[in-house]
Amino acid sequence: MARTELTMVTLIDLFHKMEDGGISAPAYTRAFVWNKSRIVDLLESIYQGYPIGTILVVEGIPDQFETADVNLSRFPRLKETQYDRYSTLWVIDGLQRLIALYGSLKGDYTDMEVYFDLRQDRFLQKTRAVSDDSVVKMSSLFDYVKFMGLQEKFFQSEHSADLVGSLNQLHRAFIEYQIPLQVVRDVDMNEAVNVFARLNKSGLALSRQEIERAKNQPDPKKPS
Repeated sequence: MARTELTMVTLIDLFHKMEDGGISAPAYTRAFVWNKSRIVDLLESIYQGYPIGTILVVEGIPDQFETADVNLSRFPRLKETQYDRYSTLWVIDGLQRLIALYGSLKGDYTDMEVYFDLRQDRFLQKTRAVSDDSVVKMSSLFDYVKFMGLQEKFFQSEHSADLVGSLNQLHRAFIEYQIPLQVVRDVDMNEAVNVFARLNKSGLALSRQEIERAKNQPDPKKPS
């Protein structure tokens, strides 16, 4: 019988798991479909401390499913590690949110870039002007060198106390934010895709054909 546990993870931990294979995207999931407005809404919720929903994953082995094409899913490419993983967490529900978070806060996709105006305390889909000294790129918060550069820059500005204070508040909101991860354990592949088909609630709904494709995903552990 399947068993489920709920754990809280920071964005940093989540991104590390996505990069090293601890969290994986199965090939039957749809391509990334969110627009910039939805990404901004998601980041605004985090900044306000609001919940953004649970990410549902199924614990399995790395070759249990075929992994999604990174060019379609926009999931990060795996980084080289010094060890082999014997298990991974396959994303069943919440993949669009994961990709939106990674793409805007860690990735290098220009169509996911989001900025924040420290003076006006609001998110921007694109920077108004390169010379605007109060606008920061959100991905800078998760890059140590770039973040330290921002702090140094604002320390030297005319309104240094206000800008540095706003920058640190923004940084703290995202670094300390935790997302609930619901992990389903002790299930085989058929059960996993059934969970996927039943609990497709977040993001834009999958079509019937996509759900059927998920259900019909062959089990590599069974002989053909």
